[in-house]
Amino acid sequence: MNSKTVLVTGAPRSGTTPVGDLIGTLNGAYTLYEPMGPTGDIRIKTEFPMPGEASFTYDDLKLFHQDLVNLKISYKSQVREGHTSLQRIRARIFGSRSLLSYRLAKMQLNKEILVWKDPHAIFCAGVLPNVSSVITIRPPEAHAASYKRLGWVSRIDEIYPRYNKKYGEIKGFDELFQKYSKSVVGSAALLWRLVYQYVLDMPKEQRNNCYLLNFENEESEIAAYEKLFAWIGYPITDSARKKIKHRMSQSKISTDKPTKVHDFNRTSSQANSYWKDTLESEEIRIVREINSDLWNEILLVKK
Repeated sequence: MNSKTVLVTGAPRSGTTPVGDLIGTLNGAYTLYEPMGPTGDIRIKTEFPMPGEASFTYDDLKLFHQDLVNLKISYKSQVREGHTSLQRIRARIFGSRSLLSYRLAKMQLNKEILVWKDPHAIFCAGVLPNVSSVITIRPPEAHAASYKRLGWVSRIDEIYPRYNKKYGEIKGFDELFQKYSKSVVGSAALLWRLVYQYVLDMPKEQRNNCYLLNFENEESEIAAYEKLFAWIGYPITDSARKKIKHRMSQSKISTDKPTKVHDFNRTSSQANSYWKDTLESEEIRIVREINSDLWNEILLVKK
């Protein structure tokens, strides 16, 4: 029977998947992958639901969380825009990673700790007092480089007007939005700004339910995870240690598949450094124009 929920969230491409993978090594952990994502629960109608909106009230969030705990989820179509014919067939037969995680969780006998891995739930972090939220943070240059590598454009055009209405204007953001929202790197940098401005502006009682995981502030990756597991309330598992050591044993970043979404063999240091070979000088300038002040502020936060 479930006794704890850990939400692993942050901006997309901030490392939620490898972090969730390690937390998922806890005894009794069962993982749901992006139930608020594009192939997740049918109740989620907007990008990045914001509790308190008319389309997603606080009561909706409470019920949604309880249904996640009890595995009462109805999934959307698993076919996504941009899928090739082969991908469409595969999606219809096997479903997405989101649906697969649900099926595996249903089959699991011991279910004590729900690991809710979901960057789309960033605006839900810290809102529910019975959910421990881990917020992953990646340097803005690395985040933008990841979007560029994958050819993704964030949905900042859809997200920002709702954010502005719900949480208020971010000083200087409108001008940056007009200048950079249409480009891959610009849209990624704007989304990074939006997400972590929200995190730093959280009320104290909300932040108390959150753990900010920023490897740039840590002495080592293993030490960072030891502190994270302790915050969750458990010692780090032997399995997690082995996975971390395996990542650290890899001498270089694999670039064989530049469109590979997740690479579990990379350390955080490797994932956070390849931007230097990916971004052009003008792209670096744009990212820093949007985010350097906030990044410097984040570097002062130790938890």
